[in-house]
Amino acid sequence: RIFRGVQVFGLERLRQWAQGHEIIYLPSHRSHADYLLLSYVLYRAGIVPPHIAAGVNLNFWPAGPILRRGGAFYMRRSFGRDRLYAAGFRAYVDSLIRRGYSISFYPEGGRSRTGRLLSPKAGLLGMVIESALRQSARKVAIVPVYVGYDKVWELNSYFKELRGAQKQKESAGELVKSAKLLTKSYGRVYLNFGEPIPLGEYADKHLPNWRDSLRKPGDELPPGWRDFVSRLALANHRRVNAAAIASPVSLAAVTILASPKGAVGKADMLSQLQHLVQLLEARPYSENLVVPERSPEAIVEWAAPIARIAEVPHPWGDLLDVADRDAVLLTYARNNIQHLFALPSL
Repeated sequence: RIFRGVQVFGLERLRQWAQGHEIIYLPSHRSHADYLLLSYVLYRAGIVPPHIAAGVNLNFWPAGPILRRGGAFYMRRSFGRDRLYAAGFRAYVDSLIRRGYSISFYPEGGRSRTGRLLSPKAGLLGMVIESALRQSARKVAIVPVYVGYDKVWELNSYFKELRGAQKQKESAGELVKSAKLLTKSYGRVYLNFGEPIPLGEYADKHLPNWRDSLRKPGDELPPGWRDFVSRLALANHRRVNAAAIASPVSLAAVTILASPKGAVGKADMLSQLQHLVQLLEARPYSENLVVPERSPEAIVEWAAPIARIAEVPHPWGDLLDVADRDAVLLTYARNNIQHLFALPSL
């Protein structure tokens, strides 16, 4: 009801890796829909959905029990000095890894309010990676996942938060209010499974002699462990960005926000969109980059109602215009793919 389709890319590559590896999914995090969509896509593809590490803020009635039955396990934002809680949580993660269950969590730690990836947090990642490297029964692969939207349904609340409003706490009341989402359309959703990182091979390259510490009894960690986890987190982020999807709305946002006062001649916009598409074809950011729609006319036709781009008749040629507030909201879509044009623009 909310989205007009889900487009999935990189699924065959994932199937091949899943046949011989235990998978740890590290997706981008832009909406509460992310974890629902990932499990939905994997289930429909015949791949076992992962257990999902979720913030304890989502463990409220009635959503908490439903999400738990859908594979979620909850964790505090900070373990603090509660060593018993940390030990219990670590034991649970160890048991999931040893039994071969796939796991999904968000290294950014929270949803991006700007559309750009947030700096990764290494706490849970370090715990999962340590558990994966200590066992020798199964090969483990890190799979970066780009999750993109024509429009995220939390966009208005993000706009308010960036202007100083307090984040609304998740609750049953907020869940009831969200029912109005069913009356709106937010365009398409896009998932792209990026190039996996084989964990053992990556550790061999960047953490010499790790087996001497991690494959022996005890809690000793190899020298340089924290730097290794941070390097791995950034490597995953780079592969998420490499798997970006230049959706019609994001391409339209790049174009119209680069014009003075959020207005541009329709012919000029079509010409500029054609140029951007040709630029991505000639200088692709990576081989995993996806451009779902390449026709400028089709891009404008799809993006206009979602991004609220109005067509204004004019004797010298029709104009495309976006209101000031909608232009601010469009920065989210632009920021999703702005990195694709950074080096070509230079």
